[in-house]
This record gives sequence, structure tokens and C-alpha cells, in this order.
Amino acid sequence: MKKRKAKSEDESIQDEKTKHQDEADLVCTKKREDKQRAKEDNTIKCYAFDLQQCLPTPYLNTSVAFYKRQLWTFNLTFHETTTGDVTCFMWHEAEGARGANQIATCIFKQLSSLTQQIKKAILYSDSCGGQNRNSHVSAMFLTLLQQCSQLEQIDHKFMVSGHSHLECDVDHGMIEKQKKHLQMQISVPHDWYQLVRDTGKKKKFQVVELNHKDFVNYSDLYKSHLKLKQEDSNGNSFKWTELRWLRYRQEFPKNIFFKSSLDEREEFRCMNLEGRISQDTPLNSLPCYTSSLVISNEKKILDLLSPDFHDFDKNLKTTNNAKSTLHDLVKEKDEELE
Repeated sequence: MKKRKAKSEDESIQDEKTKHQDEADLVCTKKREDKQRAKEDNTIKCYAFDLQQCLPTPYLNTSVAFYKRQLWTFNLTFHETTTGDVTCFMWHEAEGARGANQIATCIFKQLSSLTQQIKKAILYSDSCGGQNRNSHVSAMFLTLLQQCSQLEQIDHKFMVSGHSHLECDVDHGMIEKQKKHLQMQISVPHDWYQLVRDTGKKKKFQVVELNHKDFVNYSDLYKSHLKLKQEDSNGNSFKWTELRWLRYRQEFPKNIFFKSSLDEREEFRCMNLEGRISQDTPLNSLPCYTSSLVISNEKKILDLLSPDFHDFDKNLKTTNNAKSTLHDLVKEKDEELE
């Protein structure tokens, strides 16, 4: 009996592994097909986007860096798959965190700049719940469709964990290579911005610098305009962690359509997010911040900066018990829906 049970467990593990690999292969296939669709149809834009690993500021090559708490600079990179154009939205932690509202703000800025010719947008990202796959980003997409009337449909598709290589990962590697090649001194965030601007082979990367005034609090929409639910329109359980494909359509202003895979044969399920305010009311959001953020005193490191950059460091607002800006604003747990 014990041998049979062990064999059954092994088979179960193998089945899960096979299913996981099949899902990863399907996502890669669909991404390849979407890239080709965008190449053949000039009314479609396809993007991959991802947040680069935090960039330490100042950037130190010495062992001193191990004992110092540096300021973090953030870079959310968009790679347009047809043209290869790269846009980097950059800011540092005294101007904003790196959570869902900040990611949503960058996506909004990227897609709202599309020409009237573009009717559909397809986006690929990893499935990080704290940044990409969550209610804040969904609220942003619904807002975007209200304000950009030419957009008829937005598809947001998620890579499988462990198989989330995206075109922008190559872009991030080029930034790292550029840093090593130039050997330039990184003292303040602006130095990172300039280094990224100088990156790229055929085309230089475009950099959009953000400050605290740019970030929008899309989560506030769930206090009035929208309402989170734990069930879809048919009464079935809804969990963000199970989603693989989200679709937003201009004709359904407060609905999200979703699947647990990228299989075309699977039907979309629907959830209406309409809140206490009527369907026709514009989705207006408030800013995330009224001023720049307070960071830890330990991040003020004048002794490592040349006098030319002392003013930047001195103007940072600090305290002994500052909240970390590295924490994501949305958890992957179901408590988000309560």
C-alpha cells in the first residue's frame, strides 16, 4: 500500500510539473502571436513591461556600500514589440514608492500617449500581485478607457512564474552593460536617468522622469466609484492569484473580463465593479502624495558625495522611523477583496 501511495504522489508531482510547463509554453506562444498581430495591424500596440531591480544611489563599487543604506532609484521599462522602442519611467524613493499605484500611473502615461489610430493595446508582464495583477491596476485601466475614447480594448496577460522572461529584461541587461562600459560616477538619481538615456544600440532609450506629483491613487476609486467583489457575475469565486488574462472593453465601462489561462477555447468570465456612484460618472482619482516622501536618516550619506551634490542630499526629508518604500501596496492575499 505504501508503494502505491508513493507512486501516486510522484505522478501527481509530475502532472503538476507538466501542467506548469504547458502553461509557460502557451504564454510564450501567445506572446509571439500577439507580437505578429501588432506587426501586421497598425491599430494594435503590443508591449512588455517590467520593473528593473532597484538601482542604488549613489552607486558604489567599494565594500563601503555593504555598510551603507543607499537611496533607491526605480525604473519601470516598456518595450514596444513592433518597433523595439523603449520607454523608461524613472523616479527615486523620496518621490514615490514602487507599489501598485505607481505602476498603474506609469501604464496610464504610456497608453494615454497613444495616437488616435490605436484601437487595441496588449500588455505582457510578470504576475507579481503587489505591482501588476491587482485591483489598483484594474481601476486604472477602466479610468484609461473612459479618458481615451479611441481605445476599444485592452488585454493584460501574465507570464508564468519561473518563466517570465520579457523583452524588457534584455533592456535592463543593456543598462547594466552601459553602466560598466561608461564607468561613470552615479551620485544622484539624475545620473541614472542620464545613463539610461544613453543606452540603446539602434535607438536610445527614452526616459520619463517622475516626481511625487505625478502618482495617482487609483485605489481610492473603491471607496465610491467602484466596488471589489469576491464573486464574478455568475456567483463563482474570484481570486486575483488565479488570473492569467484580463480584458477591458470600451463598451463595458466598469466590467473586467478574465480567464485563468491564455487558452482561446476558455470563455471569459466577467465581474462588474460598479460601486455606489452611477455607471456614467467619470472615474476621477486623487494624487497619491501631497509632498515628497520622508526617508530614513541612514540614507543621508554626505560623506560619500562630492560637494556638488550635497544640496540634493540635504534637501531629502528624513526621519529615524521612516516607512520603507520597497513594500508593495497590494498583497497577493485574498484580504485585498475584503
